Amino acid sequence: MWRAATILFLSLTAQMATTIPAHACRGAQFHQVVLLPAIPPIAQNSPVIARVEILRIDRDKLAGSPPNFERATAIAKVLEGIRGVETNETIRIPADRTSCGGGVNGGNIGRSAYVAGKFTESGLFDGTWTLGQIGMDFFKAHPN
Repeated sequence: MWRAATILFLSLTAQMATTIPAHACRGAQFHQVVLLPAIPPIAQNSPVIARVEILRIDRDKLAGSPPNFERATAIAKVLEGIRGVETNETIRIPADRTSCGGGVNGGNIGRSAYVAGKFTESGLFDGTWTLGQIGMDFFKAHPN
């Protein structure tokens, strides 16, 4: 009887452990942001630096991806091209979030902020920074 209960307990524990996300965020200092209040020193040498306004969030289908796979993409207008982009240019920023943040959501539509990073081969903007890298406090960056 005890042996059966022990086996059941161990199998349930193993089953629960496998459902825990493998890539959970390890702490507030690792929380990621794309939209920056200012360009931090660590990002000063990025190939692309701009102040942008988020216009909308679109759903994109990647070429060669499975039939039902889509991702969110923020469409942003460059308000001030500092390096690597021109003013009034439109750029595409991956908007999907991870367990550590990153991404852009519908609440950011109309928001202006700085971005720093580079463009990928597919033409998407790539510039995600951790709060630890840019010296921001999580609770100041995300009130409420």
